[in-house]
Amino acid sequence: MGQSQLEFEAFYAAAKDDCLRTVFACTGDPHRAEDLVAEAFARAWASWGRVSRHPAPRAWIVRTALNQGVSVWRRRRRELPLAELTGWEPAVDAARPCAKPSAVRSMTCGCGFPRARWRRAVTGSARAAG
Repeated sequence: MGQSQLEFEAFYAAAKDDCLRTVFACTGDPHRAEDLVAEAFARAWASWGRVSRHPAPRAWIVRTALNQGVSVWRRRRRELPLAELTGWEPAVDAARPCAKPSAVRSMTCGCGFPRARWRRAVTGSARAAG
């Protein structure tokens, strides 16, 4: 085991609980806080040479965890459900939700989404509709 790994393990053991409490206080969700702190420690280990020289490595962990939480929130905020994006929702027979007439099956890509719209959604171009 290398010296840097021992240093990181000691830092992790000493700082994990404090960082977790701080991130939990900001997020209000203990499970989310655990995920964010775990990701921040993983990033700290990947950059341990730089993080170990940081004047406040615990603050680096907390800031990284909170920044990751904001990034995820921003990404999810931009996502739109497929029905809102296209304005189309497949009709479902309540008695047999997986059954489709053969004509509909041949026009769809297997997920109930019309092939032309699927190509446009995936490629982002109207030319792919043909």
